[in-house]
This record gives sequence, structure tokens and C-alpha cells, in this order.
Amino acid sequence: VTNRMAQEHTRLVGRPMGVDGEAIDEALTAIQTKIGSPGVDLMLQSRFLELDRTGVRMHYVAAGPAVSQAECKGVLLFVHGWPDIFFGWRYQLAFFAARGYRCLAVDQRGHGASQLLDKDAAQLDESFSWMMACHDLRALCACEGVNRATVIGHDWGGAVAWSFARRYPDLVAGVAVLCTPYRPRKREFMPLKEVVKAVPVFYYQRYFSEHGDKAAQELGADPERFVKCIYRTGKPSDAIGRFMGPNSPGFLSGFPSNVPQSPLLSAWELDLYTRLLNVPGALRTSLRWYATTRINWEQDAFKYRDPFWDVRKHPDQRGPTVPLPPAISMPALMISAGNDYVLKPSLTKGMEAWCPHLSRALIPETAHWVHQEEPDAVNKALRDWMLNALPPVWQNEPIPPTMTTTTSTTTAAGTTTRTATTTPQRAAL
Repeated sequence: VTNRMAQEHTRLVGRPMGVDGEAIDEALTAIQTKIGSPGVDLMLQSRFLELDRTGVRMHYVAAGPAVSQAECKGVLLFVHGWPDIFFGWRYQLAFFAARGYRCLAVDQRGHGASQLLDKDAAQLDESFSWMMACHDLRALCACEGVNRATVIGHDWGGAVAWSFARRYPDLVAGVAVLCTPYRPRKREFMPLKEVVKAVPVFYYQRYFSEHGDKAAQELGADPERFVKCIYRTGKPSDAIGRFMGPNSPGFLSGFPSNVPQSPLLSAWELDLYTRLLNVPGALRTSLRWYATTRINWEQDAFKYRDPFWDVRKHPDQRGPTVPLPPAISMPALMISAGNDYVLKPSLTKGMEAWCPHLSRALIPETAHWVHQEEPDAVNKALRDWMLNALPPVWQNEPIPPTMTTTTSTTTAAGTTTRTATTTPQRAAL
């Protein structure tokens, strides 16, 4: 019933005005020819969905065999963070699509080519909450005929992946997150300014939250410089800027005016990123995610019985709700980047208390963009975990009563693996 409801309010549409379709097409061609293996068709497609119930026109890239095809090994749902887009998952799309997985990489609402249908709603911070992002993903799954997927998130996309796993446990075979630790909702709300006092490195989030217009203007003034500043490796030789602090006049003020190109991006990747991120208005809407601290805390306590309760038509009503369980009930993988300056591996300490079927992987000497900096190591960690820790990922197979959980740590010395058989407890819908 839920799938039918979602499909009735979801439709594929043509490419909208204001989107650099040429850049999207070039990106797909580059993934196929520059990253993919010769002779292997990745079946890459760029698609746009209008989601009436959540009020967004979503762009996503699909790769690999369709869910209905016998050769489909399962569905992988890739969810990016800020300021990223689908293109951040290019190495994972090429790797897993070539191995028979249906891969769906979205532009999250407010990022890249995914924008809200209602211009007034695009001015509201609450339009960019994790719950609304989860509803978008739920509608996408319905449109694609997905009954169960492995959700893979990074940065903000990691927070959404954790939330999606709790809101829709019957849809999620497993959840893998890069860099972003899971923590359950606190009993008392902590304003962002108090968070920054405790963890000063998060000051940039307060800047984005309180001065979004100014920040969007600053970042959009020179799109290529912005990309060069943000997308860098974890190598000491690639550290060229000073991170934003309370006395900084702007987010990029600690970087030189003439920023050298990082080895993280080749010339063609830098060009495509600059063009794909330079969508009119997208920088401002993507920054609204940083102003949702309170609403995310409020919404994290419950979920709708009707997952497509139209909050736009009933802004003052929650609709019929049930409590949202705090634990991650399915197999989970936490991939940490050894040199991530903000989301340090130490922040993941104690996650086992809330993720009883947790596996871990540490990719040393890498920074925040670990899946781009060391794609082979990340792809191996993901594939090993999926093969060893997950139940069968075929979309219509029942979840078995027991499963094997593998904990692995990837270091410079190699990979250490520990295996155990467990009985998963699945949260009720």
C-alpha cells in the first residue's frame, strides 16, 4: 500500500530549466570511460523525479541492472553530504554497477539539481530536515520498485542514512556510513552555539546557520576556488588553508586567494565539480541544512504512521505518529577516515551500545573525502562487509533468523577481521 501511495504521487519528468544538463551528461560519460572498466556497460542514467508529497524535484543517477532483472544482486542507495552531489560517489558507482548491483546516487534536496518545487518552501529551514530527506529516499525506492536496499551515506548523508535506517527498517538490509558517527537523540536540546563551545571545530556550522545568505554569496563568488578549497586530501602536503574560527571573516578566509589544485581531483573532475555545483540558488538551499538543528532534534523522537503525511498541507500537525526507536537494528558499517579534521574517528567511540551489529573500518591517512581519496580501500571495505555481514540482498528474499557479522579494521599493515554469528532484532515499522 505504501509503495502504491508513493508511486501515485511520484513521476519521472524531463530535465528542468536552469540545470547544466551538458555537465551531467559529461559526468556520466566520464564515469563510464575514465573510471569504468573497458567493455563493461555501467548502464548510467540521469533521472528527475517530481515528488508531490515531499515537494521536491529530485535528481538522481542510476547505474547497473534494474531491480526487475535477474542479474541484479541488490540495491545500493548512495546519499551524499555537503556540499556534494551524486558525482562524489563516481568511484563507487563504477565499481558496484560493474558487479551487478543497482546503484542509486541522489542529489539531496537543496543540492545540485534537486530543488524544491515551491519557491516559498525553499526559503524555510524546516524544508531541509533529515526527516524530509528520508521521505524523499522512501519515494525514490517506491518509484524504482525497491523493497530493500543497503544505504550508504557520507557527512550529512550519513546522518540521513542513520535516520532512514530507523524510520524504515523494513526497507534497509544494512547501513554503511563514512565519517559520520551515530548518536541517539539527547533528552535535552543543545543549541548549536553550545555545541560550538564544546567542540570549536564546528564553528563553521554556526556561521552557515546564522549567516546563510552571506556564506552563499562568499562561496559562490568564485566556484572553482570554492571547490579547490573544500576538496582536498588528508596528506600534510595538501593542507593549504586554516579552518574557520570565531574571528574569521568568512568560511574561506583562511585559504590563499590563489588556491593550488589538490591531487584529490584531476583537471576533468575539478571542471565537472565546478559546473555541477554551480546551480543557481543551490548553494543557499544546501546551507539551510545547517539551520535544522532544533527541528531535527524534535522530529527525531517520532515517525509518521503514514510515511507520506503531507506536512506542507498540515504544517501545524504531526499526523498520527509512533515513537522512533533509538537503536540501529540492522547490520551497520562505520568507515572512519584517519585524518578527518572535523569528524574524527574518536567520535565513533561507544557506537556499539546503539548499533549491536556494528562493523568498523579505518582508512588511515585520509581526510573527509575518503571515498574519493582512497576509493579502492573504501570499495573493498564495503564489499567485504556486504558479503560477510549482510543477509541476502536480493530484494524479495526474507531476512534470515541469523547472520554473520564481520568486524574489520583496514590499516597500513593490512586488514584485521573478526567474525561472529548473531541474531538480529529488527525494529517494528
